[in-house]
Amino acid sequence: MYQDLVFQAKQKLHEAKLKRKRLKINKACGCKDDNSDARRSSKDKLQKEEITKKEIKNDKIDIKETESDNTDEKIGCEERLSNRDKFVAKCDTPRLGMSRNLSEQNLKSMNSENERKNKSNPNLVEYNDECSMELIQLDIARTFPHLCIFQPGGPYFDVLHQLLAAYVCYRPDIGYIQGMSFIAAVLILNMEAPQAFICFANLLDGPVLRAAFTRDGAMMQRLWKAYTALLQYNVPAVANAVAPELYLLEWLYTAFAKAMPLDAACRVWDVFLRDGDTFLFNTALGILHLYQEELKEMDFISAAQFLTKLPEDLDPEALFRSISSVSMTLDGMSFEELVSCCQLEQTLDDDVTVRL
Repeated sequence: MYQDLVFQAKQKLHEAKLKRKRLKINKACGCKDDNSDARRSSKDKLQKEEITKKEIKNDKIDIKETESDNTDEKIGCEERLSNRDKFVAKCDTPRLGMSRNLSEQNLKSMNSENERKNKSNPNLVEYNDECSMELIQLDIARTFPHLCIFQPGGPYFDVLHQLLAAYVCYRPDIGYIQGMSFIAAVLILNMEAPQAFICFANLLDGPVLRAAFTRDGAMMQRLWKAYTALLQYNVPAVANAVAPELYLLEWLYTAFAKAMPLDAACRVWDVFLRDGDTFLFNTALGILHLYQEELKEMDFISAAQFLTKLPEDLDPEALFRSISSVSMTLDGMSFEELVSCCQLEQTLDDDVTVRL
């Protein structure tokens, strides 16, 4: 299934390039674009598909050669999440966390359901796909730039690009949103692309990441309220000085992969994959607890910059001691219970008001 989605993505990229070329030609000659796609002959379409297939075949050969030449580069990164599967296997209790649909069959059934939904508005889906494809190309170069492996010409640029483009084809209703590249990159560093794609799709189907990337205002407001209550309880000085709007959403979008040094982020991911989405908020509280003295002395701009990119010398052991010291319960209620009990604020139009 993954290769099928990659094939679709390559077709969309090829079509987008052809459209841009036609627009340039039309602008140069002063012609109007009278929906030339609709009037294109079937012969041209067949020729385009044949060219795309040839390009994909060549790309597959290049990908295999690149992966075989760079296997050694992944060994150190693979060790960072070596206990993930053991942790997930041990955890059998229901929780607010990652769904356990890590199978290609489940992804196929969801993909067919998404295709039925997308047929209702194909023009909007096509427009969103093209925007997402262009945004992916711009965003990948900003993913772990210090590693120099995801930038154009790097060994994993094409792998990351194909995974994200395949997800756009799999979930065109969501498309690509900034932050996804960091989550996908961490997975690519620890497993092969097809397995990374399945894990990526399921991670984004967890309650917190799904709410963030689909902009589910009601769910995000509940999560925000529960987190703010625990922040006020655990670190009141920071709660009054630093607004969650400065940092929390970006931390969630990237699961801390952008803000933290990679080694510390992978340690957080070990427990995140074991305990589920709740641990993302536990980690957020732990970071603020660890740096509360520094944050109290900072102004608005300095605090925002500090939390956007945490110190490179962040000690994972100190971080986890801080995470363990904060409480995820309030008045005998767990984080999940706080989320479910939060009352939504509504406007006069009965629309949910989200303070993000």
